[in-house]
Amino acid sequence: MILAILIYLSSIPWVFCICPSGFSSGSNGFCYKGYNDQNTWFQAEATCAQNIDGGHLASVENVFTNAVIGSLFAAQLNYSDIWLGGTTDYLGGNWSWSDSTAFSYTNFEPGRQNNSIGLCLVQRYNDLRWYPIECIQSRKFICEYPEVQKTSSPEFLSTTKTQSTPQISVPTKTSLSTLLPPPNCPNNTWLYYNETNKCYFFDMPTKKLNWHKSLAACNDLYHNATLVSIHSKDENLKLVDLAKSFSNESSLQVWIGLRQVTEFDVYAWIDGTPYNFTNISPGDGDPAPCVHLDPNYYDQDTKGYGSWFSNSCGDVAKAYICELEFV
Repeated sequence: MILAILIYLSSIPWVFCICPSGFSSGSNGFCYKGYNDQNTWFQAEATCAQNIDGGHLASVENVFTNAVIGSLFAAQLNYSDIWLGGTTDYLGGNWSWSDSTAFSYTNFEPGRQNNSIGLCLVQRYNDLRWYPIECIQSRKFICEYPEVQKTSSPEFLSTTKTQSTPQISVPTKTSLSTLLPPPNCPNNTWLYYNETNKCYFFDMPTKKLNWHKSLAACNDLYHNATLVSIHSKDENLKLVDLAKSFSNESSLQVWIGLRQVTEFDVYAWIDGTPYNFTNISPGDGDPAPCVHLDPNYYDQDTKGYGSWFSNSCGDVAKAYICELEFV
């Protein structure tokens, strides 16, 4: 009877979950990895998404996960406060997780929950309490990745037990200078401009996207791709020409990578480059968190097309422009 049971069990494949090398299991279906780089929330979220499919900044669904995240990498990150995946930007002032997990458990420091747009969530290292700050500030961070499922047949009837380690293919970042020598872009859907040493990608999807989803779409296109930053009138006009070459719609709005630091009403580029040029229209109203380019708007003051206007990040635009910069 025992032999029959063993034979039956040996025919059933087992499914088990493991984490790639360098990752730690949270015993909750996710693997975690800490990063010592000081990045803005958006850069940190992009790093998580670029490294492995399904990657996001860590979300917290219960007190157990909050404790796991706070303890796994405390020493490695030098006991620093860290970004979590919470933000008020996705839902217009309501808190949500970047991985779309329900925002049901909270651990805010008393009196610190703030529902203003443009805030992101930090976990404090010493008591694991949360507090919100502007997303454009820099912190270390922890990414979460779904555990890798592997199927195996048990070896009940084997007389010699051979140990084997499942092999997991983990994407690695390759230097763009090696993979894409300038002026070559990823493919012929990207356009290269020698003056800026960048590749640009214009997209006008059937379904309009908000600013965050446009940024995610750039990240999905290629490692290190992000919404475009603009540093001169010449570059701005090139992007106007690029947009017009794809669409003649008079109402076209194009997301760019400019973000407001809400508390101070100033702007910064999502890629961290200097904010040394602006084309925000003098006719723009009260500042809003995100910015789009209007390729068809002629501004009498600046004597040119391609003025910028601020919008709620949750609004949708018809198009966006991504960039890849060679260094």
